[in-house]
Amino acid sequence: MSVVGALITDAETAGGDALTMPPGNVNSDDLEKLNISDAKKKYVRDTLNPLLEDMVMDALFCAKLDQDPTNYLLAWCNLRKNTVSTQYDLLLDENKQLNEKINQCGRALGSLEKAAVEKRIQMEEEALAKQEQEEAAALAKPVEGEGEAAGQDGINPESGEMTGLETDDELLLDDADLVAPNRNAEKRRAVASSPRSRGLSPGPVMEGEEVVPVFAKSDSQRKRLRNTLVRSVLFEKLSEESLQKLIDAMEEVPLEPGDVLYKKSANADYLSILDHGEVHLRDDDLADPNEQLVKIVTPKPLNKNDNNIIDEMAVLHQKNRDFTVVCTKESTIIWNLTRKNYNAVLQTTNKSKRDMILEFLNKVPLFQRIEQTKKSQIVDGIVEREVKANQIIIKQDAVGSEFFILEKGSCVALKKEGEEGEEKQVLEYTKPGDFFGELALLEDQKRQCTIKAVTDCKLLVLNRDAFNRLTGGPGALHELAEKKTAYQLIV
Repeated sequence: MSVVGALITDAETAGGDALTMPPGNVNSDDLEKLNISDAKKKYVRDTLNPLLEDMVMDALFCAKLDQDPTNYLLAWCNLRKNTVSTQYDLLLDENKQLNEKINQCGRALGSLEKAAVEKRIQMEEEALAKQEQEEAAALAKPVEGEGEAAGQDGINPESGEMTGLETDDELLLDDADLVAPNRNAEKRRAVASSPRSRGLSPGPVMEGEEVVPVFAKSDSQRKRLRNTLVRSVLFEKLSEESLQKLIDAMEEVPLEPGDVLYKKSANADYLSILDHGEVHLRDDDLADPNEQLVKIVTPKPLNKNDNNIIDEMAVLHQKNRDFTVVCTKESTIIWNLTRKNYNAVLQTTNKSKRDMILEFLNKVPLFQRIEQTKKSQIVDGIVEREVKANQIIIKQDAVGSEFFILEKGSCVALKKEGEEGEEKQVLEYTKPGDFFGELALLEDQKRQCTIKAVTDCKLLVLNRDAFNRLTGGPGALHELAEKKTAYQLIV
């Protein structure tokens, strides 16, 4: 019988009516029969009973049987309370020390990453300066035989005109067109607008395109920033290419306690991501300083219900800041992404994506007679779809309405002859731009093969309804389908 059960039984035997219980002896198994709430039963079972059992057992062995046990029990309770309190204080102190060590390690890691980035930037600048010196020296070095052919000081002996050398006007024009690089500007860790820091080629810049800057980051910083972005509804559906370009465009802002990132009501044209440290969001309009603190933001790498992004709506539309953001910890690191760079990245990646899809469509025989303007409209109806390895994309004999283009991964076409026949591989799709299921855009008919993903795949999908809506009907496809002997359609 439990101690509490015994005490309750004694109370009932003595005529107590505090608890209503069934007649007879009450043991630990009878606890569920007591007319008390489940919460109280749990409290009795998990908290009260173990404590009372310890107290009774200690009293039986230590208290004097011929004396009133009250004083002993009071002393026992005080000792138990002080012991638990001391242990609690020790745990609090240990926890405080561990948190301080974690913060020290974080600060040390941040300093090392910062030093590594600055060292890499310094090395790149030195290499660039050396390259420019070598190019200047190569230009200044006379070509062998040049002086003899041109005459002294580059004057043609016959005509007396300058040959091989630029005139003063030409020199002035070239000097005016050249802008001397300012190597101290954005020296913190910006690599201007050149992707040199990651060994990328910026490629040709078309007229009207925004040049998105690239700011150097360590691999660990890029990983943390990506993990933050994909937890946001604003960024979770973006392609990996877009995510990486957005990370490239984020600029680091180091803060120390007391530094203000921005004030309430200021123009909001960038979002911020807290990478390390801590900031407070304050409402300065409140008169009481104790009520101004709205939120404390700290890095939350494992919490999927929250992220480290501050004012992410600032990249979507014009607005004013809702709060003042103040740094409260040493070595705090913030990454800013401006609305201008956000829009430029999406515009660039969207155009790149459209160009890629158009290139894929131009390789599909059924689309070759469609005008380019119509193809551009078709691109608007194409959606991305991701499938896992071994997933069935198309089932043989099923009626289909979708056309597929492989963007990433590999698939195979499997064909079964007869109901009892064995499936055999008849085709393999491994290259971006490989396509299947195009006849589904023409009419309802059974699929000729099963298409199965060999690896995780990313597909571009166009259904018949979207195709007809965007182009006004199959038209040219039907015309070409009548001559489909020109190539073999199996899906």
